[in-house]
Amino acid sequence: MKYRIPKGTVDLYSPHIHYSQAVYSHACHLFTRYGFSEVVTPVFEHTDIFVRSIGESSDIVHKEMYTFNDRSGRSLTLRPEGTAGVVRAYLGNKQTNVDAHQRWFYFGPMFRYERPQKGRYRQFYQLGVEIFGCENPYYDAELIALLAEYIESFQIPEYDLKINNIGCKECRPTYNRQLQEYLSRYTSQLCNDCQYRLSHNPLRVFDCKNKACRQIWEEAPLIHEAACPSCQSHYENALFWLDQLDVSYVQDPFLVRGFDYYTRLVFEFCSNKLGAQDAFLGGGRYDNLVEEFGGKPTPALGASFGVERLILLMKEYEYSAQPDIPFYYFVVFDRENCRQNVPFIQWMRRQGYPVLIGDYNRSLKYQFKEADRKNADYVLIRGENEIAEDTIQVKNIRSSQQDNISLSEFKQQAGSNNT
Repeated sequence: MKYRIPKGTVDLYSPHIHYSQAVYSHACHLFTRYGFSEVVTPVFEHTDIFVRSIGESSDIVHKEMYTFNDRSGRSLTLRPEGTAGVVRAYLGNKQTNVDAHQRWFYFGPMFRYERPQKGRYRQFYQLGVEIFGCENPYYDAELIALLAEYIESFQIPEYDLKINNIGCKECRPTYNRQLQEYLSRYTSQLCNDCQYRLSHNPLRVFDCKNKACRQIWEEAPLIHEAACPSCQSHYENALFWLDQLDVSYVQDPFLVRGFDYYTRLVFEFCSNKLGAQDAFLGGGRYDNLVEEFGGKPTPALGASFGVERLILLMKEYEYSAQPDIPFYYFVVFDRENCRQNVPFIQWMRRQGYPVLIGDYNRSLKYQFKEADRKNADYVLIRGENEIAEDTIQVKNIRSSQQDNISLSEFKQQAGSNNT
């Protein structure tokens, strides 16, 4: 029987792995400079935490979650996004009793049942950041500035930052009524999904990509115009700090994000290199979510990257994720020659260099071909003559140049190149 990979999933190999590793390592390096530490949560959670946080009327809950009952009959769901699990961890580990101000980042697989397309799979990866206990709008701007710095660390020069004010639980009901009243005039012209959204959560209409629906809601009342003074003040102050941090942005009055838990300021980073589904990073405030999970009222905000889409941009702008360390292939003649060279090979590995030892049961011709197949940068050879003379042959695979140099000189060069 021939097994096929499940639809919407991919096996990952080099060089894709190098890009994924770069995404994670850059995050560890940069985010910690802003006071973040890493958190790892389970890949499945109780279903209820996603239903109550994302919103039952959202497309994710309504259509896309992988939900199952375990052997005890409990409903569990493979996580479709990271924030809900992090909030649960924040409360479950009593972090509020330690320090209400927490900054966490995470990296891992998420799962959604949706139509596979470019940069979007049913198992995909997200890199996310979450901040708890920070009501000051300065932190909204600082988070966005951090994300912009992270993107630019991959030499991605062009992107659009879209931002909007979607109000809070105090002022949004008024806007929902206004929007519902407007859209109800065009019910028959809306697609089936938008008709469902109209009766369950009219704000979700702005998620629709249907051209006919877009033409209708582009004339709808604007959500930021219904914002209460508190939300408006927060938004204007966040924009002030974005200007101070020299972050460029465009205000998009129809940006609402796909989750019900967002409040006040929301944002997306988009690129025209990604086609119609152009967002590769999004986030915003969720000041009510901790309380809805049973905690104390706690202001919070966060964002997440679609890692596959970020990698598409890295490739588009020719970012090199290949480690800048030469890869060596050590040719050996026989068992005794391998034994004689193993101490030196292990020294190289301890210096941080990747070294693959050839199979001494194979011919030299085979080993040279394997070095090329493995994309080695250099082939190293130390036969009887080289061992006697304390030298080493170094062949550059790309240029075919071959030199015989002293072992001490090679060690000195290797040591200095890896400091």
